[in-house]
Amino acid sequence: MPLVPVNAVECTALRRRCLEDRSWVNLWKNIEEASRIFGPHHTTFHFPIHECCYVTDSFIKDRLMESMYRAEDLGLRGIVVCCNQIRSGKDWNTCSLETERRKVLSVLAQIATRSRGNTWIALENLPIITRRGMSPLFCYPRDFRHVSDFGIGVAWDFGNYVRTLTTIGLLEPGSRARVFIPNIQHCHFFDFTVLAKSIVHWHFSAINCAGASTCVFDKVPPTQGLLPESIYREALQIILNMDLDADLIFEPAPNLFHPGVAKEMLRWAKEVLRNSSTWEEQVDLEPVWQPPQQSIPRRSPYFNAPRQRVSGLR
Repeated sequence: MPLVPVNAVECTALRRRCLEDRSWVNLWKNIEEASRIFGPHHTTFHFPIHECCYVTDSFIKDRLMESMYRAEDLGLRGIVVCCNQIRSGKDWNTCSLETERRKVLSVLAQIATRSRGNTWIALENLPIITRRGMSPLFCYPRDFRHVSDFGIGVAWDFGNYVRTLTTIGLLEPGSRARVFIPNIQHCHFFDFTVLAKSIVHWHFSAINCAGASTCVFDKVPPTQGLLPESIYREALQIILNMDLDADLIFEPAPNLFHPGVAKEMLRWAKEVLRNSSTWEEQVDLEPVWQPPQQSIPRRSPYFNAPRQRVSGLR
C-alpha cells in the first residue's frame, strides 16, 4: 500500500502537575481541539513520565484509566505511555527486573481491558540512563517479549533506542559504571524488527547526546545527530519495509520545534521517502499546521507542536 503523508499531532503531558485538576481540564480541552483540527484518528496522547508512577500511586493510575475513557470517547488513535520507573542505579541493583516489569504490565493490562477496541495503549521504550536516573526495564526489544500477551501494543522510539545503545557503547569494558548498570544486552540498532507483530506506533529522531548528559535538546534531525546520518536513513527504510499498519511520527525535541527544525526534519524524511518504492510522488510532505486561535495557546505547556506522521505503513 502506498505511503500516505498526513498532518497529525501527538499531545504530550510532560509531568505530574499536568494531571492536577485545573491543568487536567485544560489538557483535555487542548486534546479535544487538536482532534477536531487534525481528526481523532490522526491524534495520539502521550501520558506524562516524570513523577508519574502508576504502579504505586493510585492517583496516577486513576488518571491513566481516565485517559483511556476520554481517548475512546474522542475516538483518538491511541495512548502512548512509558514504564515511568526511573530510579538510582543502587535501587535497581536490589530488585528483580522481571518482577518490576510484571508490575508495570499488570497495571497496563487493566487499562487495556477497559478499552472498547477503538483506542490502543502502547508501551514506549525509554533510554536506559536519563538526566533523572536509570530506567532499565523496557529498553531493548527482548524486554518487550511479553507485552503483547497483556493486550498492550509497543511504541518504538528509535531515538531512545539509539541513546541506550550509544550509552552502553561508550562505557569501557569492565568499568565500574558498566557493572553498575543492571540491564546490558548486546544488540544492534536495527534489531527492533523482532517486534514487528507488536509495534503499533513509532517515534523517530536522531540524538545528539548519550548517558546522563545534561543536554536539553537531545532529539534532533538526523543531519545533526551524534551518529552518522546513514544509520538513521537505513533505519527509516527498514521501518517502511516492515509493512506495518502503524503510525510514524518524526519527533524533534519540543524545545527545538520551530519552523527551521521542522523543515529540516521533513526535508530529510522526504528525501529518504522519495527513494522508497511505496512513496506517492504526487503527495507532498510539508508542515501545514497553523496555530489555533484560542483553545490551544501557542506556548501552552500542555500541548506540543504537531509532528509530521506517515500513516498507512502496510
